[in-house]
Amino acid sequence: MTSRISQTYNRPVTYTGGLFEDKSRDYHRDQQRAKLSERVEQTRMQATHNQPSRKHARSAPGLMRYNIQIGQAVREKKIEKAWSIYHSIPEGIKRDAYTVNPILNYYVKTKDEKGIDTVLGEISREHIALDVVTYNTLIDGSIKAGKFDEAKSALRKMKAAGLQPTVVTYTTLIDGSIKAGKFDEAKSTLREMKAAGLQPTVVTYTTLIDGYYSVRDFENSKKMFQKSPFFTERLLPVVDGDRCLDLHEMSHAVACIAILLLLEYPFQETTIIHGKGLHGTFESFAMKNALVQFIENERLPFAIEPSQNEFGVINKGRSELVLDLSIFTSTG
Repeated sequence: MTSRISQTYNRPVTYTGGLFEDKSRDYHRDQQRAKLSERVEQTRMQATHNQPSRKHARSAPGLMRYNIQIGQAVREKKIEKAWSIYHSIPEGIKRDAYTVNPILNYYVKTKDEKGIDTVLGEISREHIALDVVTYNTLIDGSIKAGKFDEAKSALRKMKAAGLQPTVVTYTTLIDGSIKAGKFDEAKSTLREMKAAGLQPTVVTYTTLIDGYYSVRDFENSKKMFQKSPFFTERLLPVVDGDRCLDLHEMSHAVACIAILLLLEYPFQETTIIHGKGLHGTFESFAMKNALVQFIENERLPFAIEPSQNEFGVINKGRSELVLDLSIFTSTG
């Protein structure tokens, strides 16, 4: 049976510098990455859903330049300078959420609870109306501090203020639920998110898959993977005959679940693009090593072999995933 991928692309082979290259795989891979990048961008866009743009923010006359200067100081990690600018704002100009958000975010990122309390004190003293970004930052800070109940309280206050939670809000709460071991709460938050008309993104699903994977709940990890864009845009083309699985933008856990799911379909040797790991925060070939370890630990009938062309040139950023039935005959 001819696959959809084969029907769409004719797999042109070109001669470049002595090596034959299959251009359709690279084209298809680029299309997959573009789709996922677009989804990640949608997450960023929805982070500011239902809040006024800076152009239309209701800042008091003359406040905008102070807000810009504070933001710049925080980006330069000069928090004392940011506070100096904050306190230099004339009495006749009322501070707003854009004034305090950069400072609050700084303290949340550095996990400085005293600093957070200081900002909250200013918000109360100045009667500053919070916006979506403020609440999302407070929720994130509560999660980082392990205060899940405070995060839920911030969500309730956010709704009471007439502000609509965003994808970032719900994804942060899901992450907090998982870290607190409250997986039912995570599922409930996911349902609430969908009921609000918000679509989970790859970030949301990665959070869920990683969480279930961390407690070895592979069944729920697989269910979440199958609901995610990773399934439709990465795994299904492989099942349909593309024979090239791109693992970029996947966490190690997500990639391992992708390999596990391949067992549920008729298998054929597949090229996996895991990268060399030279540009990330992990050691070189961290993704490949994680897959090898997962296959060994779970005794999967797979082996990962070097990927090379007909001239014997090895591409270290790729490997071949092949069947290895030796585990069924070993006595160890």
